[in-house]
Amino acid sequence: MKIRFPICARIRASARLVDPAAGWQRTDVPIRYGLVEHDSEGLVLVDTGYSEDLYRPRSVSLALYRTMLRPRLMPEGDVAAQLAAIGAGPEDVRHVILTHLHADHICGLDRFRNATLHASAATLRLWSRRPSWRDSSRAFFRGLLPSQSAFACRTLEHSPETPLPWGGNGHDIFGDGSMISVDLPGHMEGHVGIYFAAENCLYAVDAAWTMASVLEERRLSWVARLITPDRPAALRSLAVARAAHASGVTVRLCHDPEPA
Repeated sequence: MKIRFPICARIRASARLVDPAAGWQRTDVPIRYGLVEHDSEGLVLVDTGYSEDLYRPRSVSLALYRTMLRPRLMPEGDVAAQLAAIGAGPEDVRHVILTHLHADHICGLDRFRNATLHASAATLRLWSRRPSWRDSSRAFFRGLLPSQSAFACRTLEHSPETPLPWGGNGHDIFGDGSMISVDLPGHMEGHVGIYFAAENCLYAVDAAWTMASVLEERRLSWVARLITPDRPAALRSLAVARAAHASGVTVRLCHDPEPA
């Protein structure tokens, strides 16, 4: 199985926005997603990252979001470009695993209607829930999401439970022990990470934004606190990432400026 975490965009921001102990110097914050060439399941995406679809919906709240963050798209890191490099296209993707529904994780999802969609029950409930004025304050923009009915959806909780190396249980997504979903609540409803067993690697996604936050038990940055609906749960998820690292597991994050 081959796993990559391409960078589809970068956001230029103060380092302190992602790490409260950092200085005010500006840094490039990457936006990653996972591309897996699975031995038996074919091509698997873990989220879809940013894409040009970010600029299509007409929404005041989304326009404000784009203006504030000003993401620089990296064409060579776009899912379509990465697939083309291995002789494939969006129609060849067999599975998409959604870790959560923030804009930088679901752009371009509509390109993968041939795929089975895997997500936590809480994520699918949030997707199907009636719109709320709170959505945009949590960086949740429904205009970026296609209709859920367009996909064959499978909840991660329907997969068998399996023990994790650092304690607790996850859900064995394909039933072969290769990719295990790990509940990491707090950052957004239904937020999960993925443990790659053969590589002994936990992709903890947005449980933290830098490894320094994981290793040094730092508090959430003020930006993270602003969009985090359940801060106590987010701190517990941070502790899960810390426990995984302490047990010898390699922990990777979506936005860590350090190379993944």
